[in-house]
Amino acid sequence: MIKNLIFDFGRVLAYPATGNWFITPETKNILGALKNFKLTHSAKSPAALRNSCKYLDAIHLLHTEEEEIEQFTEFYKRALNEIGIKDKDGSLALKLAQDVTLNDSKVVIYDDALPCFELFRKQYNISVLSDTWPSLRRVLKNYKIDPYLDGIILSCDYNEQKSGTKLFEIAVNELNILPEETVFIDDSESNLDNASKVGFNCVLMDRTGAKTDSKYPIIHNLNELLQRINKF
Repeated sequence: MIKNLIFDFGRVLAYPATGNWFITPETKNILGALKNFKLTHSAKSPAALRNSCKYLDAIHLLHTEEEEIEQFTEFYKRALNEIGIKDKDGSLALKLAQDVTLNDSKVVIYDDALPCFELFRKQYNISVLSDTWPSLRRVLKNYKIDPYLDGIILSCDYNEQKSGTKLFEIAVNELNILPEETVFIDDSESNLDNASKVGFNCVLMDRTGAKTDSKYPIIHNLNELLQRINKF
């Protein structure tokens, strides 16, 4: 019997307002039109952001938003430098870091999230497990998701990510649950593979309809999850 539902956050419960988690709606105002264009549209931009993400992954044990701002300041310094945007005193990087950490408007919650959580909570324990930073706790609170949650497992608290099995093992212990009584919902098959190794039942969320086949059950919204749970 399924007793627990664990949700990834990004592209399961919410999506980035601009389409990119590291580019907020305020980025253009912070950088100015020309520099914003270089960051968001230049040929070097995707590689610069990916390369800077390696720095984020290498230092991932963070507990406060102050630490998050400090880390993202370095992230943006590296990205801006690689793209060729001059920021000698680091003031642009700091403003971008403060905005990506403190501005909730970077996140859009899917319309079905709160209504479905209202239904889920009648039968199941609900938790969020996400590769993310400390500010997600504030986002969950401000968007009124937090009251529905029995647990929150954030990668930054443990320096472990969904690319391995450890974070899922931590969730089992921290939430005091049995994997076989739990469904984990994520938009990445590789993350589901690791959850499956620990014993979780897994469901692939495909909000865009891009997936035609998967080893896991595919859903396109949370309403479909209500129907799918009963098949485990």
